[in-house]
Amino acid sequence: MERKDFINRACTLCGCALMGGGIANAAAVRAIDDEKQEDWRIPFMQTRFAEVIGKMKLYLAEENRLKVIDEIGRYCASENPVFDQLKGNVEGFLTKVKESWVETTEYDKKRNIIRIIGKPTKTCGCPMVADNKIIVEFCNCSKGYMETAMSKMTGKSAHATISSSVLRGDAKCSFTIELS
Repeated sequence: MERKDFINRACTLCGCALMGGGIANAAAVRAIDDEKQEDWRIPFMQTRFAEVIGKMKLYLAEENRLKVIDEIGRYCASENPVFDQLKGNVEGFLTKVKESWVETTEYDKKRNIIRIIGKPTKTCGCPMVADNKIIVEFCNCSKGYMETAMSKMTGKSAHATISSSVLRGDAKCSFTIELS
């Protein structure tokens, strides 16, 4: 039993929040309620992040803007330990992603091509993006992410192409990755 469950049950059963020890117990119950509330910082960060990415459109040429966004995805993938754990096991990765956001995958080992077709969704899967309120070019983040992830797992160079994108108005996000 977790601490918050214990406090909830204890206070409900004995009513101690209403008795002499009520101040300490009431504070504990308030702490539990605070845990249930959404952290205000998450939407705050998502909004600020979208604003920074959007400002790049004003100050950077498209080529440079896409490179910066691509590098954000590369950094994100480089920090994810799962790709080191799955080194040499692309099939394991493809099975794992089917548990969450991916509908189907294809891995043509002879041609060194991987296709990842996402499940239909209305929102971008990136936790930094809220309600698709970000510039369409942000999809390049996923391109960099996929290239770095696949390179780490296969030890080969990877080139990703975005086949479909929710931010671009498609029903799902899908990628084709060519390994060399």
